[in-house]
Amino acid sequence: MPNGWVDKALQILGGRPLLAHAIERLKPQVAGMVINANGEATRFAAFRLPVIADSIAGFAGPLTGVYAGLAWVRASRPGIEHVVTVAADTPFFPTDLVPRFLAALNPNCPLLVARSEEGLHPVIGPAGFHGDSP
Repeated sequence: MPNGWVDKALQILGGRPLLAHAIERLKPQVAGMVINANGEATRFAAFRLPVIADSIAGFAGPLTGVYAGLAWVRASRPGIEHVVTVAADTPFFPTDLVPRFLAALNPNCPLLVARSEEGLHPVIGPAGFHGDSP
């Protein structure tokens, strides 16, 4: 892990890890979840979800995790047509995030990103699978 690195997903908010808040908010909106994290996967064992690492070495940034998640879904859950990604350190995304995204999807543009008053949030968004690449 890089020097000075802090596992934001496990930072405590209201007595629980940020990741627990995000899972609680997302779980009713999706059929399944996977955690993208580098390093020792066992630190997430309490969440009872698959943990996948980035497929590109060198901690290239959060979009590398999005790519790893899309690739994992493509390989492990071939019947899934849409994937939504959220960042563990943004646990207050809308409780109707997935329905909002599904309503906004367009077959000509199968990728969306979240937007708020503060701007774009590129790691929060859905993707539809079309063609051969994730």
